[in-house]
Amino acid sequence: GKPITDQMKKVLAYIDKNGQITDAEIGQLLDIKQTRVYNLAREMCELNLIEAEGRGKKKTYLRK
Repeated sequence: GKPITDQMKKVLAYIDKNGQITDAEIGQLLDIKQTRVYNLAREMCELNLIEAEGRGKKKTYLRK
């Protein structure tokens, strides 16, 4: 499968510390644009690292 990137590790560390993360928080944490945030989050969901909960503005990601 795909390797886990440093960006993914940072997101997982944030979730471990805070319980969850949002798209906006991923963008701030990694200093990346929202289009990249969506791609990264999708990849992480496909790798079974995280799962999305809720929709739109209320969407958060949790550890799977």
